[in-house]
Amino acid sequence: QGQAQGAGFGPSEGPYAVASREAKMRRQTQFFASLPDDEFSEAEVAVRVALFDFLDGWSESRPPTLNDIYREDHLRLAVCALLPKGCGIGFKDWVERRVGGD
Repeated sequence: QGQAQGAGFGPSEGPYAVASREAKMRRQTQFFASLPDDEFSEAEVAVRVALFDFLDGWSESRPPTLNDIYREDHLRLAVCALLPKGCGIGFKDWVERRVGGD
């Protein structure tokens, strides 16, 4: 029987999808490598301060969502300054990797 279309790749992954994913992974690696190992960059400090202020002021009975966070102009602007469009890093990825258990 013949091989499935795109043999060697997942059902919907062709060479372009694989190359795109690899390029995104390279951008992510480069981005995190550009950040200081033992401290936070100025942009990261601005996001952390805005995020913790937002969380301290959160009064809803449910946990905040990313949509709630992005409704706060000062926090959204700080995130956009840190993670510009096309950098390949999502806010959640940055939080998990750089904020962790704080």
